[in-house]
Amino acid sequence: MTQAKFAETKLQVNIGPDWPGRVIMKLFMLYVFLLPFENILELVWGIDTPFRPHRLLALACGFLVVIIRPLHSIRISNNDLRLAGMYLAGCIPTAIAWFENRLDSGAFLLTSYQLFVIFWIYFLIKNVPDFKGQVYKTLNIFCVACALNGSYMVWLFLSQDIGRQSGFMDNPNYAAFALVVSMSFFILELSRRDRRKGLSREFLRIAAIAMSFAGLFVSGSRGGLIIMALSVLLIAATAGNFKTIFKGLGIAGLALLLLSQTESGRKYWAVIPVLNRIEMLSNREEARTTLWKQGWVAFIDSGCMGLGIEQFKNPVNYSRYVQTTHNPVVASQRGLVLHNDYLAVLYEYGPLAFFFYLAFCLWILRSLLRKPMTQESRVGLILFCCVLAFSLFATTFQSHAVWYVVLTCSMLAQASGNGNISRTQSGREFNMHQIGPGK
Repeated sequence: MTQAKFAETKLQVNIGPDWPGRVIMKLFMLYVFLLPFENILELVWGIDTPFRPHRLLALACGFLVVIIRPLHSIRISNNDLRLAGMYLAGCIPTAIAWFENRLDSGAFLLTSYQLFVIFWIYFLIKNVPDFKGQVYKTLNIFCVACALNGSYMVWLFLSQDIGRQSGFMDNPNYAAFALVVSMSFFILELSRRDRRKGLSREFLRIAAIAMSFAGLFVSGSRGGLIIMALSVLLIAATAGNFKTIFKGLGIAGLALLLLSQTESGRKYWAVIPVLNRIEMLSNREEARTTLWKQGWVAFIDSGCMGLGIEQFKNPVNYSRYVQTTHNPVVASQRGLVLHNDYLAVLYEYGPLAFFFYLAFCLWILRSLLRKPMTQESRVGLILFCCVLAFSLFATTFQSHAVWYVVLTCSMLAQASGNGNISRTQSGREFNMHQIGPGK
């Protein structure tokens, strides 16, 4: 073999025929890592732009998939179609609102843009050949990034501001959700019997648990506390290695307890946002309850058709249904979302979209419950239950971090015990050319 042919053969071996897929996966991993740092441009450099790095990476990954894969070979699962059906069904009451001249087109278009970017990456990244084998690795990357953001939140609370913290994320509630995911993941990693042993690894996992736990408290998210309690209960009910779990939680809890007994610790403990916000509930109606009640009234007034996508906070609707209430917390606002995904879909997207959304969620949950309780299925089940519970207290449709966790749980639901994709009747896939009239 000549030197030139040898070099060419070596290049082919190193690059391989699937190198575009590996490039996309590297970009996707960067996208995943940046999710807890979604607001970094504005906080560090003062650049307020909708073209944030994670969104650009999501668009780029999707376009690269379309480029390297023939259109007819791109696969979309039945469950993906249910998700798409939810949005399309929501366009029906939106169109009615437009014809009746009561549509806030700015809110509708902004939400549609956000959903397009999220669904673009959600649908297309599954077509990267190496994605299925890399799901667990990307989750590890995401949780490390969440723990780092949790550390930054704690630092902000201790050094700059004793109010609610979100770190580099847009919203304290989203930050709290990400921290519960991180804490749950690392607790489960500590509990697995086949984990790589090593003092340094265990120390880093325990440190990540402690930072996630502390960050959750300074986020001030009461919903975050609820899903953390749910996660711990599910871990205790499904994990087989209780000794390691309690060791990790015990060490992390002991460290925080010792810190709280210092002079500085006592000073900060008295102003922890989540505890203060729980205490405030005793004197007034919870703001979410008012929003849910008034949303129901608005839904009935729409003839049970729905208000239209993102139309509850429409100034006309909000002033009519919310600002007339006696709850000053919500009445003084210019426009709030419903803070409940299920009610947001029902009240805004309509009953048909609500049916599609429930079917989408229930398919993932059922698939995870029917699987053998491996480490991966346990992670998927616990994290998806956190998503379902968190959706009761927040509107998450514009959060890339929440949808990334849904994507991960969906892929773990499809994986069989040996990690391969199970093409069951309920989860079969369609080629793009099969989706059309009469098919």
